[in-house]
Amino acid sequence: MPADKYRVFLWDMPGHGASITQPSPPVNLVHQHARLAALIEHRHLSRPNVVAHDIGGAVAFGAHLLEGCEFASLYRVDVVTLDPWGSPFFHLVPEHEHAFSGLPSNLHAVLVQEYVAGAAGTGLDAMAQPCRSPEGQAAFYRQITQLSPSHTLPLEAPNPLSQDILLWLETLDT
Repeated sequence: MPADKYRVFLWDMPGHGASITQPSPPVNLVHQHARLAALIEHRHLSRPNVVAHDIGGAVAFGAHLLEGCEFASLYRVDVVTLDPWGSPFFHLVPEHEHAFSGLPSNLHAVLVQEYVAGAAGTGLDAMAQPCRSPEGQAAFYRQITQLSPSHTLPLEAPNPLSQDILLWLETLDT
């Protein structure tokens, strides 16, 4: 996509990345796909081409299916939409959010690094950095706690997008 033909918008979902705030807004999928739909409407974007990664894939797909956003295409990379999803760590955190939020910062940094490595592959420091502050540490576990595979069940319906593309990336051990 030539830069002279398309405008590129990067959305930092509330409660994630540089948008970590105290107190945090709800960061579950229901709220996030409604926010994305509102942002697209606010920016007057007509049928944008959307690239979404990980949980952002569920957010974008939810904005389309449940909020009525029309996309020219939706390119979903390593998405979280088909149940079951979430690592064993992901399922452990909601049961012990308070304990994880109170970990010493050095232990938390290692957990974040390993967790992000499973989703990112490259650019780990940049992706993990916002979660290393005290506010980011609390937000990291709050995000995991508020996400639920039950929120993606409505997204498992047949895909009405004619140009939807799914991409899974794997590291090959050679």
